[in-house]
Amino acid sequence: IDVDTQKNVAVADLQTALARAEKDLERRAQDQLVERLRAEIATGGRGAAGLEQVLDCLNEARVDTIVLEEAFDAPGVFCPRCGWLGTGGDECPLDGTTLERSESIVEKAAERAAQTSARCTVVSPGTDLAAVGRIAALLRF
Repeated sequence: IDVDTQKNVAVADLQTALARAEKDLERRAQDQLVERLRAEIATGGRGAAGLEQVLDCLNEARVDTIVLEEAFDAPGVFCPRCGWLGTGGDECPLDGTTLERSESIVEKAAERAAQTSARCTVVSPGTDLAAVGRIAALLRF
């Protein structure tokens, strides 16, 4: 093997090792975030679990970080006038407007999070987020 081939092999090995380390760090960070969420939820602290609770907190602009499992989605409803989000109903509880259906209320929730300066974090399937409804939130207050 010539010197250039050895360098290319060494660089490829290093890139593979770095990619693996980055993936491991990301997974640990996700696990820590989910563990923090579960602790907040279990103690009645600043955490919300499940789609309905998270949407309620988004409607109140209380969400600091929305955390959802990759590929999680659900249908729901929203108010075209004020932006209220929910899992069901015909009329907006805030202004009486007829609610519109959405096949992806989770996408609307992520948009609302961005509008209220909340972060949105997607975690890999297999984290313990499934135990709290595949969507949860850390709250500002």
